[in-house]
Amino acid sequence: MKEPLYEEDEIDLRELFKVIHARKIVIMFVAFITLVIASFYTYLKPLSYESYCIGEIKMKSSSTPAMPNDLFGAMSGLSSDDLDKKMALYSTFMINKKVLDEVSLEVQYFLKKDIKLHEVYDGVAITISDINITDKSYLGKEFKIFPYEGDYFTLEISDKGFLKNKFFEKRYKYGEFIQTENFQFLVEKNSDFLDPYIVKFNGNKRDIYENIIKDNLKFTRVDPKG
Repeated sequence: MKEPLYEEDEIDLRELFKVIHARKIVIMFVAFITLVIASFYTYLKPLSYESYCIGEIKMKSSSTPAMPNDLFGAMSGLSSDDLDKKMALYSTFMINKKVLDEVSLEVQYFLKKDIKLHEVYDGVAITISDINITDKSYLGKEFKIFPYEGDYFTLEISDKGFLKNKFFEKRYKYGEFIQTENFQFLVEKNSDFLDPYIVKFNGNKRDIYENIIKDNLKFTRVDPKG
């Protein structure tokens, strides 16, 4: 009776090292390119910030007078033990609009340094006001303000993404109201500048809530059983 044949399932380390040694240049090249691409992406990736706080939701007592414009007034129809609904209410546009009324997020200013965009908060050489973006596809696009001679500047608009295809270019005067079928705003100069400003519009308060805040605002219980 013949013995059953078994295929060897062992790895020949010598043969493996021979293959690696023969292709070491290719392996090193691929590893180097991967490292360069990862480093480049990490450097150019926009900064993201995260913050959190611990708060206490107070239940509305029977002695508390009705306050229509207050948060308690918005919660008055909820039972005292319905904490999940109370937390969900904090995520609504009605509540977040009170915050957006106090801060200005409609427009962001950037300067490019070392091929990377850096947001500018103070000492901005231009001010953009009277903003109305009628075409929502322009939200997030790069509006570039290039200084020109005297009281004039050049406005360029590029698509979002890596290629940043430029599709709009026109010269305007500071203080002149810019009006197109897609957007309207006013640019005023606060001081002289050399490097172009890159401006991003986030839209009105509803646009800011839907596109930026809504998916990034989270509420959880400190004690899920509480």
